[in-house]
Amino acid sequence: AIQLVVKYLFETAEVNRIQAEVMPFNERSKRVLLKNGFTKEGTLRQAHVWSGKGLVDLEIYSILAEEYFASIGKPRVSNRM
Repeated sequence: AIQLVVKYLFETAEVNRIQAEVMPFNERSKRVLLKNGFTKEGTLRQAHVWSGKGLVDLEIYSILAEEYFASIGKPRVSNRM
């Protein structure tokens, strides 16, 4: 499912960057992002208030359009000026 969303956002919506915020203990989500070309950028310390847990850290992952298009071997074609 994430592959389709990434493809749509880069190829149809023509965004330049996709970013995801993940709780540090959520290993499955981190694996999915990494498998789909995202890069871990860092940790935002105590960045979110989680009900019942208080302040929690968030890890930031992202992928850029140039990285996406390079990974699929296609040039980036944009209709935007």
